[in-house]
Amino acid sequence: METNYYHPRELEEAAALLEEQEGTVLVNGGSDIILSISAGKITPTGIIDIRGIKSMNTITDDGQYVHIGGNVTYRQDWRTGQGGGQCGESGHTYGCYACRQHCYCCAVG
Repeated sequence: METNYYHPRELEEAAALLEEQEGTVLVNGGSDIILSISAGKITPTGIIDIRGIKSMNTITDDGQYVHIGGNVTYRQDWRTGQGGGQCGESGHTYGCYACRQHCYCCAVG
């Protein structure tokens, strides 16, 4: 069985592909999907790789909420200072205990 690979650059393009191409799956790295395919748990007809969608790789603060895009990595938020504070408020608030205690960029822990 052939599996098509799609690499959209815009969120709208990914949404259209997901709607139009029955049996496709979204990946953002793909390790979990590759394991599921290898184990025979799923047999997608297509793979939509969303890593290249730049609009999903942003952190914005509108004054009331911090919006973290689906492609933002924990490391990006924590280490770059995006998201608030010196190392990112989400790093101190939502990170695992060890990460909250050992912040390398602002020496909180």
